[in-house]
Amino acid sequence: MRDTQVDQSGQFARIPILSTALHCVAMTVLVFLRSSFGYLYLRPRSLLFGMGWAVALFSVYAWLEPGMWTRYRAVCVYGLTAFALYCFHLGHSVWQQTQRKAVNDQHSGTSHLLRLLPTPDEGKARFEFMVHLWGEPILVLALATVLRVFGFFRLPTWLTVAAFCLFASELTNYWLTLRREKRQTDMMEEAAEKGDAGTEGMDIPAPKATRKPPRKRGPSGS
Repeated sequence: MRDTQVDQSGQFARIPILSTALHCVAMTVLVFLRSSFGYLYLRPRSLLFGMGWAVALFSVYAWLEPGMWTRYRAVCVYGLTAFALYCFHLGHSVWQQTQRKAVNDQHSGTSHLLRLLPTPDEGKARFEFMVHLWGEPILVLALATVLRVFGFFRLPTWLTVAAFCLFASELTNYWLTLRREKRQTDMMEEAAEKGDAGTEGMDIPAPKATRKPPRKRGPSGS
């Protein structure tokens, strides 16, 4: 059974609130893992700039308050670096727009792992999907484990949460992509069925002759 077709606002469907929340948390690690983002993929800028501003204010507080910087210096340095990288990626995307060299606005960025790992010629898209879905979250979890072994606790906790959000975000985007492709296939099949039903059973008359039969003329002068 095919799905009932509904009007989708925008080309790329999203789950309200959930997709935005997962994306914002995942972006705190994606700015380290990828480059060449699309302009629209870096949204929502208002929330991400708000998160960066909050981290900056907390860093100032931790620096001025006695004893706080020692406890939160790793989180503050990581947060400020992530925000600086986000601003860099956003500026680079805007510059590409002005130079008319920008990639797809929804481009999720090119993973640094793809530049390091040998990419197969066949199944390149699936290999990239597996790196995004499994490789990057596992790498973040491994980094969180190493930092916890070296005595850090707050930053590894955030990295663990971000890794799961990254995995859930990629899985959600993959599911929505499958649903969108299925809707497009159903629409094409429905259009073909309507076209066949419109011509089926119609009695189409034969075309009428457009030439008149030749008329015999009598002898001249008769």
